[in-house]
Amino acid sequence: MIKYSFDSKEQIMYVNFSGTVSFEELLDHVSPKENRQNYPKRLKILTNSARAKIDIKPTELKLIKAQLLETIKSFDKVYDAFVVEGPFETELSMMYMDVGKNRKYEFKVFSSLEGAMAWLKQQ
Repeated sequence: MIKYSFDSKEQIMYVNFSGTVSFEELLDHVSPKENRQNYPKRLKILTNSARAKIDIKPTELKLIKAQLLETIKSFDKVYDAFVVEGPFETELSMMYMDVGKNRKYEFKVFSSLEGAMAWLKQQ
Protein backbone atom coordinates (compact mmCIF):
# COMPACT_ATOMS: atom_id res chain seq x y z
CA MET A 1 0.00 0.00 0.00
CA ILE A 2 1.17 3.55 -0.71
CA LYS A 3 -0.09 6.49 1.35
CA TYR A 4 0.53 10.18 0.75
CA SER A 5 0.37 13.36 2.77
CA PHE A 6 1.54 16.86 1.96
CA ASP A 7 2.87 19.20 4.63
CA SER A 8 2.14 22.68 3.29
CA LYS A 9 4.23 24.34 6.01
CA GLU A 10 7.39 22.35 5.23
CA GLN A 11 6.45 22.00 1.54
CA ILE A 12 7.24 18.26 1.64
CA MET A 13 5.21 15.38 0.25
CA TYR A 14 5.45 12.35 2.54
CA VAL A 15 5.06 8.95 0.88
CA ASN A 16 4.84 5.78 2.93
CA PHE A 17 5.15 2.32 1.40
CA SER A 18 3.81 -0.46 3.63
CA GLY A 19 3.09 -4.15 3.28
CA THR A 20 3.60 -5.51 -0.21
CA VAL A 21 3.76 -2.87 -2.93
CA SER A 22 2.84 -4.13 -6.41
CA PHE A 23 3.90 -3.04 -9.88
CA GLU A 24 0.47 -1.49 -10.44
CA GLU A 25 0.76 0.54 -7.23
CA LEU A 26 4.24 1.77 -8.15
CA LEU A 27 3.19 2.67 -11.67
CA ASP A 28 0.21 4.60 -10.30
CA HIS A 29 2.51 6.25 -7.74
CA VAL A 30 4.76 7.75 -10.43
CA SER A 31 1.88 8.68 -12.77
CA PRO A 32 0.57 12.26 -12.98
CA LYS A 33 -2.24 13.10 -10.59
CA GLU A 34 -4.65 16.02 -10.79
CA ASN A 35 -4.08 16.98 -7.15
CA ARG A 36 -0.32 17.23 -7.75
CA GLN A 37 -0.90 20.29 -9.91
CA ASN A 38 -1.23 22.24 -6.65
CA TYR A 39 2.19 21.13 -5.42
CA PRO A 40 5.16 23.49 -5.63
CA LYS A 41 7.14 23.40 -8.87
CA ARG A 42 10.21 22.55 -6.74
CA LEU A 43 8.78 19.44 -5.10
CA LYS A 44 10.41 17.72 -2.13
CA ILE A 45 9.43 14.11 -1.47
CA LEU A 46 10.30 11.90 1.52
CA THR A 47 9.62 8.28 0.53
CA ASN A 48 9.75 5.75 3.36
CA SER A 49 9.95 2.18 2.04
CA ALA A 50 11.83 0.73 5.02
CA ARG A 51 8.92 -1.47 6.14
CA ALA A 52 7.68 -2.49 2.69
CA LYS A 53 8.27 -5.35 0.31
CA ILE A 54 8.42 -4.28 -3.32
CA ASP A 55 6.91 -7.01 -5.52
CA ILE A 56 7.87 -6.24 -9.11
CA LYS A 57 9.83 -7.90 -11.87
CA PRO A 58 13.07 -6.35 -13.16
CA THR A 59 11.44 -5.88 -16.58
CA GLU A 60 8.72 -3.74 -14.98
CA LEU A 61 11.32 -1.27 -13.71
CA LYS A 62 11.70 0.14 -17.24
CA LEU A 63 7.99 0.97 -17.42
CA ILE A 64 8.08 2.66 -14.03
CA LYS A 65 11.17 4.64 -15.03
CA ALA A 66 9.58 5.79 -18.30
CA GLN A 67 6.44 6.97 -16.50
CA LEU A 68 8.47 8.76 -13.83
CA LEU A 69 10.45 10.62 -16.49
CA GLU A 70 7.20 11.75 -18.08
CA THR A 71 5.70 12.87 -14.76
CA ILE A 72 8.64 15.01 -13.65
CA LYS A 73 8.33 17.12 -16.80
CA SER A 74 5.62 19.16 -15.07
CA PHE A 75 8.01 20.24 -12.28
CA ASP A 76 10.99 22.58 -12.27
CA LYS A 77 12.86 20.28 -9.88
CA VAL A 78 11.99 17.19 -7.82
CA TYR A 79 14.03 16.17 -4.77
CA ASP A 80 13.26 12.62 -3.64
CA ALA A 81 14.76 11.26 -0.42
CA PHE A 82 14.20 7.50 -0.45
CA VAL A 83 14.55 5.49 2.79
CA VAL A 84 15.25 1.78 2.22
CA GLU A 85 16.02 -1.30 4.25
CA GLY A 86 15.96 -4.51 2.15
CA PRO A 87 18.18 -5.67 -0.73
CA PHE A 88 15.52 -5.51 -3.46
CA GLU A 89 14.35 -2.13 -2.27
CA THR A 90 17.96 -0.97 -2.53
CA GLU A 91 18.04 -2.31 -6.10
CA LEU A 92 14.82 -0.44 -6.88
CA SER A 93 16.33 2.73 -5.49
CA MET A 94 19.30 2.30 -7.85
CA MET A 95 16.85 2.41 -10.75
CA TYR A 96 15.52 5.69 -9.41
CA MET A 97 19.10 6.96 -9.20
CA ASP A 98 19.40 6.32 -12.92
CA VAL A 99 16.41 8.60 -13.43
CA GLY A 100 18.25 11.01 -11.15
CA LYS A 101 20.65 11.69 -14.00
CA ASN A 102 17.83 13.89 -15.32
CA ARG A 103 18.52 17.53 -14.39
CA LYS A 104 14.98 17.94 -13.02
CA TYR A 105 15.15 14.98 -10.63
CA GLU A 106 17.54 14.65 -7.69
CA PHE A 107 17.30 11.36 -5.85
CA LYS A 108 19.22 10.12 -2.82
CA VAL A 109 18.98 6.88 -0.86
CA PHE A 110 19.04 6.90 2.94
CA SER A 111 18.97 4.30 5.67
CA SER A 112 17.25 6.64 8.15
CA LEU A 113 14.37 9.10 8.11
CA GLU A 114 16.51 11.63 9.96
CA GLY A 115 19.18 11.66 7.25
CA ALA A 116 16.57 11.93 4.51
CA MET A 117 14.83 14.85 6.23
CA ALA A 118 18.10 16.70 6.83
CA TRP A 119 18.97 16.45 3.13
CA LEU A 120 15.53 17.64 2.01
CA LYS A 121 15.65 20.65 4.33
CA GLN A 122 18.92 21.73 2.70
CA GLN A 123 17.31 21.84 -0.74
